Amino acid sequence: MQCDWCSEGVVRIKRNRWERLAYAMVFQCPKCERKTKIPKYPAIVMLSLHRSCPKCGTPQLERLRKRDRIDPLYLNPLSLVQALFGAHLYWCPFCRVQFYDLRPGWPVKRAGARHSPSTSRI
Repeated sequence: MQCDWCSEGVVRIKRNRWERLAYAMVFQCPKCERKTKIPKYPAIVMLSLHRSCPKCGTPQLERLRKRDRIDPLYLNPLSLVQALFGAHLYWCPFCRVQFYDLRPGWPVKRAGARHSPSTSRI
């Protein structure tokens, strides 16, 4: 598993009391010290502000143009209501489930996003 921000390998760390209740595993990047938490319960994933798989919680999803009849559709009332409101269809490559979601994706820090002073406007 890699850090979403700096693409460095992450290390599993010990969870505190609160994290033991809500998360199955917690990983931390040794370089940027950012934590990645794997939730125990799908309800925590559904209450998140960002899009993630309702079954395994990963943010690494692919957007589909139309429904694939081979992989199952995640039948959740919230997902079906979002489909009625015109949500996009997403597919999780890890647990192979399809679902509808209106939420934005996780923020990604790009490697070339730094603004150097030598290229600034005058």
